[in-house]
Amino acid sequence: MNAKGEKIKIGFQDVRFTVTVPSTTEEIAAGGPTTKPFEVLKGVTGFCLPGQTTFIMGASGAGKTSLLNLLSDRVGAKPGMTISGKVLLNDKYALNQDLFSKYASYVMQDDVIFAYFTVKEALTFAARLKLTCSEQEQD
Repeated sequence: MNAKGEKIKIGFQDVRFTVTVPSTTEEIAAGGPTTKPFEVLKGVTGFCLPGQTTFIMGASGAGKTSLLNLLSDRVGAKPGMTISGKVLLNDKYALNQDLFSKYASYVMQDDVIFAYFTVKEALTFAARLKLTCSEQEQD
């Protein structure tokens, strides 16, 4: 919930993320281009409901971190990179970094502060930094 008590839903539809990568030596020797597109995310759709913890699971290299970085608007468009799809707040408002940081939190997997925390400790720590309610209300 936000400060006004409104419930916030983050939804994403047909999110695609493509980067340009170098071709292999064999591909170039066979007459191919020196670079090729690589689809990191291929039409990902889902949502995060208010008041619930959302887990994103998948094999190493499946694009979990890329999806979270896109949802939190931490990926700046660069040459050789294309981003498409919709990321909406309450199915209405285009989500950007300012809106995300106002209503959500992203506990990054490689944050130095959390290196020795359990999952619960890391989430509790992040929540206490973000939330304005008393410690008793958080537990």
